[in-house]
Amino acid sequence: MFRVRADYIETILMTDRAARSSGLLVVLAPRYGEKLTDVWPGRSVWIAMSPSNEPVVRSHWAASIKNDAGDTLTGFLIGEDIPPEIGFLRQLDNIELHQARHSVGDPYRLIEVVGCSLTDEVRAALCNLGFFEFREHEDGFVASRTKEEANRLR
Repeated sequence: MFRVRADYIETILMTDRAARSSGLLVVLAPRYGEKLTDVWPGRSVWIAMSPSNEPVVRSHWAASIKNDAGDTLTGFLIGEDIPPEIGFLRQLDNIELHQARHSVGDPYRLIEVVGCSLTDEVRAALCNLGFFEFREHEDGFVASRTKEEANRLR
C-alpha cells in the first residue's frame, strides 16, 4: 500500500519550483532554534514552541518579518512528555486547515517533518490526506502528494 520513491521526491525538490515553494516544514525537534533563520522566510513553517525554539520564533514575530511569498511562521505547543509522533498527529488537522486549499491559493504538496519518525500511524494519517510518496532521512522524513490531491477538498 505504501510506496517509498526517493527519486520522485528528489525530482520534485530539485526541478519543480512551485512544489518547493508550496512545501511546508514542520519542526518537532526541541532544539531547532537558530536553524530557523536558515529556512524562514522561504517556505511556511510550523514549529514546536520548546524552550530553545520559542525565543527564536518570538524574535521573528517581534521583528515583523514580512515576505511577499506569504510564508507563514506558526508556533504550537506540545507537552514535554508527549512523543513527537503524537504531537505531529495532534497538529496535522490544524496544519491541513490552515495550509490546504480552503485556506491558501497554492496548497502544500510537500511536507518535511523534522524531529519525528515516520511511524505507521503517521504514514496512515498522511495517506488519508493524499500523500503517497515518502522518504525518511536522519532528522525525520519528507512526504509528497500530487497537485490534484493537494487541491482536493477533504
